[in-house]
Amino acid sequence: MARTDKFKLPRIEDDEADDISPLRMAISTYLEQNKISIPTLERKARIETNALRAILQGTSKRPMADTVAAIANTLGVTVENLLEGKLEQKQNTTKASSIILLTHPELFRETLAVILEIAKEKKVTFTLHQICGMLTEAYLYAVKTDPIAVQKPFLEWVVEKVRTKT
Repeated sequence: MARTDKFKLPRIEDDEADDISPLRMAISTYLEQNKISIPTLERKARIETNALRAILQGTSKRPMADTVAAIANTLGVTVENLLEGKLEQKQNTTKASSIILLTHPELFRETLAVILEIAKEKKVTFTLHQICGMLTEAYLYAVKTDPIAVQKPFLEWVVEKVRTKT
């Protein structure tokens, strides 16, 4: 099976090159409304330098799928909505039926390691379901921080919250 970073989005036709695509429009609107610079959004999304600028300028007519997914995740919208130019926030849910793109695998690994470290320090045991819930909550929180990083105080709070429920 091919990796997702090998897939490209549909090419914007040359006669549409002067029209701003819904993707570019949505990103531009987000940047304006939130007074965020292009380099700041690139850092938050952990995408290559100038990748966002290339999308916005129309020089990247077929951005990589993982780049668009990282941008969508950082903006808090679905890839589908972003491609359609919609900035409707995705519902903040951790239900098993929801799909969460793992755009920052190293952050995911680090978050799990810190959760297990805190559990060991507190001498508490959790079920797999509890660990997955804490991991999901902490990961979704961390990808929205600047810089994107494991938030140990937040993790300690999450672990304590789950520990006191048992």
